[in-house]
Amino acid sequence: MSLLERIQSKKQSLRPVDVNIMLENGMEVVERRSSDGSFVRIEEPQTSNGCADESTNAQVSNRQRKKIEYKRRLGFVVDEKPDLQLARITDNIFLGSQDIAAELNLLKAVSITHIINCATGVKNSFPKHFEYLNLEILDLPDSKLEDYSEKVLEFLSRAFEAKGRVFVHCNAGISRAPSIVIMYLIHQGMQFNEAFALVKSRRTGVRPNPGFLHQLQELKKS
Repeated sequence: MSLLERIQSKKQSLRPVDVNIMLENGMEVVERRSSDGSFVRIEEPQTSNGCADESTNAQVSNRQRKKIEYKRRLGFVVDEKPDLQLARITDNIFLGSQDIAAELNLLKAVSITHIINCATGVKNSFPKHFEYLNLEILDLPDSKLEDYSEKVLEFLSRAFEAKGRVFVHCNAGISRAPSIVIMYLIHQGMQFNEAFALVKSRRTGVRPNPGFLHQLQELKKS
C-alpha cells in the first residue's frame, strides 16, 4: 500500500470531533471535524447577553479571556453583523453604524450631503460625494465630549446653511454617535431627558457609556 493510500485509509477511519473555537470578538463557536478531516462550523452557542454559553466557555483559558477583555476595552464596540438601520433624528440629522457609511445608494436615497465619522479605524468611503468631519473619539467614559463640541456645531451649522443633511456614525452606532447627536440637541435648547428619549425612540439599541451619559446630563449645568 502506497503512502497516499495509507493516508486516505486513515482519513476514512477518523471520527467526528467537536472543537470549541474562540473568535476575536469573544464569541465561542463549535466546529466539527468530519470524516475527511475538514472542519465545519456547526454551532454558535450564546446566552441572552450575547456571550458564549458558560458550560462551553469554561473550557477557555484565563489567558484567552484576558486577551478578549483587552480587545473589548480598546475603545470601540466589535460588531460583525451588517446594521443598516438608518435612523432619522430630525429633518436633517440621521444616525447609524459604520455599515451605512459604506452604502452609497442608501445615503443618497435620503439626500445625505455631510457625514460625521466618529468611528475607530473606519476610513471615509466616499470623499468625492460627501463632506466629512472626522472625530477621534474612543468609546471610553473619560473621553471628553465637549472637546469636540465646537467642531461639531460649526460643521452642522455649515451643513444646514447649505440646506444639507448630515449622517452621524461611529462603529456600532450605539454610544459615540448618539452622544454627539444628543450633545447637539442639548446645545440647541433641549433638556437632556428630552434629547435622550428622542434619539432612543428613533434608533434601537442606543446606549451611551456611563461617562458620556454623565457629561450630557451635566452639559447645561456648567
